[in-house]
Amino acid sequence: MRTRLLALPISLLSLLAFPAFAQTCTPKVDKSHLTEAGKLMLSVTNPDSGSAAEEVEVEYGSEPLDIGFNSRYLLDIAAQLEGEAAVLKLADPGSPTLIQDRDTKGALYVLMPMRV
Repeated sequence: MRTRLLALPISLLSLLAFPAFAQTCTPKVDKSHLTEAGKLMLSVTNPDSGSAAEEVEVEYGSEPLDIGFNSRYLLDIAAQLEGEAAVLKLADPGSPTLIQDRDTKGALYVLMPMRV
């Protein structure tokens, strides 16, 4: 998964769905849907300010998966990755996700999903 291509849609979705919080924090859940065809659909919904969605191409060849993450945590991890691509190791929507820079194996990040 291309880290810079992922960070931009997450930032935009956070800004669109949560404009009042965008400058200070974005502690809301982003729902992610991975398909077998290598598509990641990022979506976020807020009853007060609306919803937004963005599709990103990824390398994924497993069963379709719906999982939710705190967008701020995803952006913090993406900012730490130096390489062009990241590897996300997903098990199921309730298990921790391991994130690692594809090219630099120095750090391993653990991200807990949230219920969506």
